[in-house]
Amino acid sequence: MLFVAFMLLLSTINATARAQVRLNMDVKDVTLQEVFQEITKLTGYEFVYSSNELRGTERVSLKAENMELSDVLTACLQKTHLWFLVEEEIIVISPKLSNPTRQQQPQRGTFITGKVVSVDGKPLSGATVQVKGTILGAISDIEGKFRISTPAEGVQEILITFVGMKSRTLQLTDRPASGEWLIVLEEDFLHLDDVIVTGFRDIPKHELTGSVKRLEAEEIMQGAKFSIDQMLAGQVAGMSVIMTSGEPSSTPKIRIRGTSSILGNKSPLWVVDNIIMSDPTTAQSLAQIDNIDLNGDDAAYLIGNAIAGINPQDIESINVLKDAAATSLYGIQAANGVIVVTTKKGHVGKAEIRYSANVTLSRRESYKQRYLMNAAERIQLSQEIMEDAIPYGRFPVGLGYEGLYMQYQNKEITYDEFMTDLDKMAERNTDWYDLLFRNPVSHNHTVSISGGNEQTRYYASLGYTNSQGTAITSESQRYNATMNLDSWLRSNLNMNLKLLGSTTRNNGFNGINPSDKARTTSRTIPAYNDDGSLYYYATNYETLTIDPATEPLVINYLNELQETGQEASIMNVNAALSLRWEMISGLRYEMIAGFVENRNTVQAWASDHSFSVATIRGYNFGAREPFSEDESASALPYGGTFSNSERRETSYSLQNKLTYTKTVNEDHLFSIMGTSSIRSVVSKGFSNNAYGWRGDRGQLISPQVSVSNYTKLTSLLSPIIVDNTKNTVSWLGSASYSYKDKLVFYGDIRADGSNQFGDNPRYRFLPVWALSGKYTLSNEKFLKENQLFSYLALRGSYGFQGNVDQNTSPDLVAQLKAYSANKHFDMSSIYMLPNPDLRWEKTESYTVGLDFVLGHGRVSGAIETYKKYGTDMILRSQLPQYNGVEFTKINGGKMTNTGIDVDIAGYPIRTKDWEMGISLVLGHNKNVITKANSLIEGSNQKNRNANQVNGNAIIVGQAYGTIWSFRFAGLDHDTGLPLFYENGEKSVYLNNGALSDAS
Repeated sequence: MLFVAFMLLLSTINATARAQVRLNMDVKDVTLQEVFQEITKLTGYEFVYSSNELRGTERVSLKAENMELSDVLTACLQKTHLWFLVEEEIIVISPKLSNPTRQQQPQRGTFITGKVVSVDGKPLSGATVQVKGTILGAISDIEGKFRISTPAEGVQEILITFVGMKSRTLQLTDRPASGEWLIVLEEDFLHLDDVIVTGFRDIPKHELTGSVKRLEAEEIMQGAKFSIDQMLAGQVAGMSVIMTSGEPSSTPKIRIRGTSSILGNKSPLWVVDNIIMSDPTTAQSLAQIDNIDLNGDDAAYLIGNAIAGINPQDIESINVLKDAAATSLYGIQAANGVIVVTTKKGHVGKAEIRYSANVTLSRRESYKQRYLMNAAERIQLSQEIMEDAIPYGRFPVGLGYEGLYMQYQNKEITYDEFMTDLDKMAERNTDWYDLLFRNPVSHNHTVSISGGNEQTRYYASLGYTNSQGTAITSESQRYNATMNLDSWLRSNLNMNLKLLGSTTRNNGFNGINPSDKARTTSRTIPAYNDDGSLYYYATNYETLTIDPATEPLVINYLNELQETGQEASIMNVNAALSLRWEMISGLRYEMIAGFVENRNTVQAWASDHSFSVATIRGYNFGAREPFSEDESASALPYGGTFSNSERRETSYSLQNKLTYTKTVNEDHLFSIMGTSSIRSVVSKGFSNNAYGWRGDRGQLISPQVSVSNYTKLTSLLSPIIVDNTKNTVSWLGSASYSYKDKLVFYGDIRADGSNQFGDNPRYRFLPVWALSGKYTLSNEKFLKENQLFSYLALRGSYGFQGNVDQNTSPDLVAQLKAYSANKHFDMSSIYMLPNPDLRWEKTESYTVGLDFVLGHGRVSGAIETYKKYGTDMILRSQLPQYNGVEFTKINGGKMTNTGIDVDIAGYPIRTKDWEMGISLVLGHNKNVITKANSLIEGSNQKNRNANQVNGNAIIVGQAYGTIWSFRFAGLDHDTGLPLFYENGEKSVYLNNGALSDAS
C-alpha cells in the first residue's frame, strides 16, 4: 500500500506540473471501461489496460466537480485490486503489487535506462518497469524508453509488465555492458481480450472449452456478396459453405461437421442478438414432406435464409458454435450447429455519421474455368464412338454431329454438304456462357450514426444494396434499417432495444437454370439461324410431344429466359427488448423478449411462347389450327401460366435468465446460470396456379375450358393452404468453475418440450446436456520458460443433443382430395400413419482439441477431432401392401460423423512496419448412415383399420393446408365411419359435421 500511495503521489505531481488536469464528471452505475472512455474524451489521455483485469470489478458512481485527474482515478479504483500510473498522456491500469518494501532513500542508488519492445521490434509505450519489492517504478514513453532509479543495496531484480504481454523478471547483475537495457516482451496468448458470444453467455477466449470460431465481420467483408452467409465460405474449419447458384440471392448450403438428420433440416441455427431466427426455406407444409433438401436450385434461392435480410455492414462479429459444449444451451434446435451474429452498438461520445459504399464488377463464368469440350472436341468424340461401334445409352437426338450424320446416311444431304456443314459446326463453337451470362455490377451503400453518453448509447443505419446476378435475368435489391438503443434506466437497471427491418426484391429464372444449361449443352448447337433469328431444336422425341413422329417440342434458351421469370418480395422485421437488472453484487437477472416476422411472396410466370407451357399444352405455339380437335383436347390451349405463393411466419420468444458469479481468493471463479424460455412459431400461407395467363393483356387470366380438356385442366390446379403452429418450452442450467486460468470446467443441461412429439409422456421431454473442460499447460511452471510454445491448451467435451424433424407428426394425417358431387363431401386418403411413440432424434458428440501458439506468435491455431453418433433418426419406412399406405415415419436410423478440423494462421514475415500472414483452414468429415432394413412388423388392428379410410368420411377439425391432423381411434362397426378421440372419448364425425357418441 505504501508503494501504491507513493506512485499515486508521483502521478499527481507529474500531472499537475504538466497541465493541472481537472475534470467535471457525473456518472452513475457505469463500468470502469466506460469511465476510462469518458476521461479519454475529456482529456485526450489514453488508457492501457487488460479487459480481463476489469472483470468482476464493481460499477462506479461518481460526481466530480473540478477534481484532479489523479483523485478521480483514485476514487474509481479504491474498491478494486487495481492501481494506476500516469506518464506523459498515457494512463496504465495494472494489478496492485503485494507486500512492497518501502525504501527510505531511493535517490542514493543508480539509474537504469532502457527500451521495451515487442518481438517484432515495435516500441511498447506504457510498459511498467518496477524494482521488485520496492516502491520504485517507471512507465515507458512513446518510444518505449524508460529511466528508473534503483536502491543502493538489497534488491537485485526488476519486473517489466505490459498489457497483453508476458511479464519478465531481470537480474540487475545481468545489466549489459553498455548500460542500456533492450527488453523484449512476448505476447501473452493466455489473456487474449477476445470475447466469444454464444447468445446465452459471453466467454473470454482463454476460458473457452467448446469448439467455437470467432470472426470479425470487417475481416471477411466482400462487397460483391449479398449476405453474410455467402462470405463464410472457407472461413471456418469443419464448416462447408457451398453456393448452389451464382445468383446474388442464392442461399448457400451450410453444413457444420456433417449432418445430424436424414429427413429433417440440416442447416445450422441462426441467432441474431440472442433471438433465434427461423429459416423461411424450412417452413414447408406437410405436403412437401419429402423434399429432403430444400437449399437447392429451386424457388428457395429467391427467398434466402434466416439472415438474408440483414445488412452485412451492420454486423459486428460472427461466432460459429460447432460442438455439443458450445451448442447445448440451444437444445433441440442446435444439432446442426449454431451461428451467432452480433450487430453493432453505439459508443460513448459525440455523434458520428459514417457513409460506406462500394462498387464491384465481377467476371462471369466462362469455359476457360471449366474442363468442358469445345465443338471440335465434341465432334471428335462422336466420330470415335461411331468408329469404335460403341452403343449409345439412348437414341441420339437429331442434333450436332449425330444429327448431321443421320441426314447424310438418309441421303438427305450429299457428302460435300455434310463436310461443309461439319466445318461450319466446328467453327461455330457456340459460347453459351457468353450468351446466357454477363459481367455483373453490384453496389451497396450504408449510412450510420452512433454516439451517446454514459447513460444512453445509440446506433442507427440505413442501407441499400443492388446486386446483379451473372445470369442475364437475375437481380436483387435490398433496403435495410437498423436501430439499437442501450440505456441505463436506473443505476442498476439496463434496457436494450433493437429493431431490424428489411425489404428485398429478387428476380430470377423459372423452369430453366442458365448455369446448368451452359454447362451441359453441346457447343455444336447454334443459338441463332444464319438469318439472325433464334434457332429452336428438339430436346426429346419420346416424351414431350403428342405426336413424336411428326412434331417434337422445341426450345431456345434465350427465348425461354425472355418468356419466363420469377420474382420474390421478402419483408422481415426483427425486434428484441432486453432488460438487465444488477440485483446485488454478482447476481444478475436478464429478460429477453423477441418478435420476428417474415413475409414473402413468390410469383412465377411463363408465357404461351415458352417451352415450359408447350409441355403442358402438348405442342409448340401456333402448331395447331384454332378450333381443331387437338386444341380442344389440350390442357392449356390458350395463354400461359402464373403462380403465386404467399407465406407469413411469425415467431414470439421470451427468455428469463438468472446468473450468479463469485470469486474466492482471486484464484477460484464460480458461476451458475438458470434460464427458462418459451417460443412459438406460427406459419400461414397460400399458393395457387393460374392458367390462361396473358401478360401482354395487362395480367389477364382467362383459361379456355371445354368438355375435352376439363379433366386435364382441373388436374393441374393444386391450391395449398399452410396453417401450422410450433411451440417449444425449455428450461436450462449452466455452471462453471475456473482455477488460476489453468483449469476451466463447464456443465450445461437443458430440457425441451414440443408439440411436435408423440403422446407418450416418456418421449415428450428430452434432456440435453454437455460437459467440457480445458487445461492450459502453458500456464504451468514447467512450461513457463518454454521457447517453443507461447500458448498451449488441451480441451475436451462430451454432449448429448436432440433434434426434431419439423415435417413429422405423431398423429394420423389425412389428405383431403377433390369434392365428390355424388356423395356431397370431400374425398380423403391417409397420408401418414399415427405414431404416438415418436421420439427425438438423438446425437452424442465427442470433441478433443489442442490450441497452440508457436514462435512468439508466428504460428497459432487449433486442431480438433470429433465424433458424432446419432440414433433414433426419423426415416420413411415402407409398409406392407395390406396397410393401404406406402410409408410411415419411424425412429429407425443411425448416423455417424467423424472428422478432424485444422485451423492454422502464420506470419512468415513480420517486421516493425509490415507483416505478411497466411492461413490454413480445412476439415475432413466422414458421414455414415445406417437405415432400418426391414419393414414395420406387427401392425396392429388400429393401423390396419386406419388405412381403410378411402374418402368415405368428412373430416372436421384444424386445417393444415390440404392436410388434416387428428387422433384416429379406428372405424365404427355399424356405420363404417372413422372414430376420433375427442376429450378422451371416442366420437364419430357424420356427413353433416355433427358429432355422435360411438363409444
